[in-house]
Amino acid sequence: EYVDRYYSDFEVYKDGYYDGLILTGAPLESINFEDVRYWEQLKEIMTWAQKHVSSSLYICWGAQAALYHHFGVPKYDLPEKCFGIYPHRVVYNHRLLHNMHPAFMMPNSRHTEVHSSDLPPECQVIAESDETGVGIMVSNEGREVYVVGHLEYEPLTLHNEYMRDLEKGLVIAPPHNYYINNVSDQGVDYVYRCDNAFSVQRYKKSVDYKKKMKKNKENRSIFLEKVLLHV
Repeated sequence: EYVDRYYSDFEVYKDGYYDGLILTGAPLESINFEDVRYWEQLKEIMTWAQKHVSSSLYICWGAQAALYHHFGVPKYDLPEKCFGIYPHRVVYNHRLLHNMHPAFMMPNSRHTEVHSSDLPPECQVIAESDETGVGIMVSNEGREVYVVGHLEYEPLTLHNEYMRDLEKGLVIAPPHNYYINNVSDQGVDYVYRCDNAFSVQRYKKSVDYKKKMKKNKENRSIFLEKVLLHV
């Protein structure tokens, strides 16, 4: 019932043209991309987006999946989960990072990573971390944005993930640089509250800016957020 109410099939929209696509993460990092049961459909969407969408935002596993699909960039298993809040520095002053220079904090929650040495020349790193590696990349003149972290996370998102994993009996350390005095009972030190302004709203403003700078033949003001995104 929930899916029927809030989601639609790709076929309903595939003939249209749209301002933005947001492809989020999924807990599939331990699975090869080709073994994901909907990988072929996801590839179709990512290929379709290059002609039908003005700008695409890929987040966490979604970013890794898009980098693999578009450029063949592999993902690598981490010895332990990258989990917490980490400092990132701006290495290219892209409009998406306006007012975030020279550095910002970004949540991460992942078991895999991509290496900058595997990125093609047309994929530009605009933010990176000494602790967690590449953070944000763009390609195709900024039309594709890849964020391996989660600037969109709410204050308690990492806490809820931590509690979930503990309830599952998983061995996991508390989120790095997250709890006050590193103790979960003392509450969350929301150190990335200002940097959280990147989020989806900042991305949408960036798309609006590009629309103003480009003479479009048609008015395309639709974002695909609950149709193609949360697959």
